[in-house]
Amino acid sequence: MTDDSAPLSQVVLLKGKEKKIRNGYPFIFRDETGGWEGRPRPGDLVRVVDYSGGFVGYGYANPKASLCVRVLTLNDSIPTIDFWINRIRSAVQRRQELVSHTSALRWVHAEADGCPGLIIDRIGDYAVLQSRTAGTDRIKAAVARFLLSDYGLKGVIERSDMPSRADEDLEQVKGVLAGSAPEDPVIVDEQGLKFYADLLGGHKTGFYADQRDNRATLGKMVTSEDRVLDLFCYNGGFSMAAARTGARVLGVDLDPAAIGLAIKNAELNGFHTCRFEANDVFSWLETAATLSERYTVIIIDPPAMAKKKAKADNEKWMFWRLVNGALKILTPGGRLVVSSCAYHLSQPMLAEAIRIASNDVNRLLRVQSITFQPDDHPWVLQIPESMYLKTFFLEDIPWH
Repeated sequence: MTDDSAPLSQVVLLKGKEKKIRNGYPFIFRDETGGWEGRPRPGDLVRVVDYSGGFVGYGYANPKASLCVRVLTLNDSIPTIDFWINRIRSAVQRRQELVSHTSALRWVHAEADGCPGLIIDRIGDYAVLQSRTAGTDRIKAAVARFLLSDYGLKGVIERSDMPSRADEDLEQVKGVLAGSAPEDPVIVDEQGLKFYADLLGGHKTGFYADQRDNRATLGKMVTSEDRVLDLFCYNGGFSMAAARTGARVLGVDLDPAAIGLAIKNAELNGFHTCRFEANDVFSWLETAATLSERYTVIIIDPPAMAKKKAKADNEKWMFWRLVNGALKILTPGGRLVVSSCAYHLSQPMLAEAIRIASNDVNRLLRVQSITFQPDDHPWVLQIPESMYLKTFFLEDIPWH
């Protein structure tokens, strides 16, 4: 991560800013620093010290970024590539019990697994690696070689093509890091359901493993008598869980490629009660309100729009609009599933959006359950950013 022959630069924290770092928070922002000793380049290892010069930890730096240091360890031992490999091994080991339930899971969940900036998903015989920072760009090739050799994979795919890399002045990157790429979409087996995952062309890492538990919950609450609407259906994850019961399902998504994959997933599972439509969900809801078709179960699972805290309020009102439109076509006594993967939209903000939307159409919603991300996407209390997925399972009830 840096030239071993050169002394490490130091970042000096402002007074009091070391406390949260020593409590386990890994992020240091530029306005929390009192200066640099040395001239670190993006991705260089640095020594972190408090205002009096006392050792705090080691991290990697990007002085160009607002989030200028990601802390790796509080131990006074300089991290090497072996540090990363040991962290990855530990993370994979913690997930062994999940292997019997699915062939797609998150192996490494960035800071929550002690690997800031690094995401690794295992999908079939492949790993999909996402490097979010200059620091992880330094070690990604070595990590890919390790994954290929130690876990018997066919290939390691890089999907570092997220817009957030611009925050570190990095280009978006997509391709093969080690081994080979699959010639066709990989088939994921999830608790008896099968899905095609497009590792190079799909969204993010190719498969939304974080909705696994919610798909299972939906499958248990739906019956063959239900008419299910899956909004922002992507490749039909929730649709497949509902269709397995024999329910009639309609999935809507703006992306024609995702709709094509959803249709193939229905064929792969032998489901004949679902259909899919490529359309803008907002426009579709406005039109649907003027028609006679109604649904007993509606799922709302949009991609995150708020990538910055300043946009959280916009995200909240987007959910208001979606829930408001969905409730107009939900049957009395129907059930609504609302899911957000936007970290900046808190659970209370999402609840408020749902509450206001239901008030505006005179519907009363009872909370059946609130869920978070599954065990392979851990969140750490000291790292609020590691908790991002929250889902409300709701039931429409009569006014008293």
